[in-house]
Amino acid sequence: MQSETQEPQGEAAQEEPEAAAAEAQQAPGATVDTPVAKPVPTRSLVTRRLFILGGFWSTLGLALVGLLGPSLDFAWTRDPAGAARKVSVSRERIPGRGGDPVVITEGRFFLVNLEPGVTPHG
Repeated sequence: MQSETQEPQGEAAQEEPEAAAAEAQQAPGATVDTPVAKPVPTRSLVTRRLFILGGFWSTLGLALVGLLGPSLDFAWTRDPAGAARKVSVSRERIPGRGGDPVVITEGRFFLVNLEPGVTPHG
């Protein structure tokens, strides 16, 4: 009895691919419509990573300036020609013998007129 209710396997095998092909032709209306991905808009805030990196490089730069700055300031003369220039002092500005020293601001020095025979160190 089982053989009467079952269809031959050869015919069933041929009908299945045809049925699948018919469904595929009808399927275009039943496809899944996937939305297109949109990029996330950029944030106007500074990210944590950028903030930490900025702090790191700022600290490193300040440390470098702190280490090299004074050495460069000492070695780099600003006005080497002005260091050995001549300064004219008028006779009125020269102090009398044994008088108080006079400040000569153009040459950045004090001018002292000592009495004869007196040495600077006694």
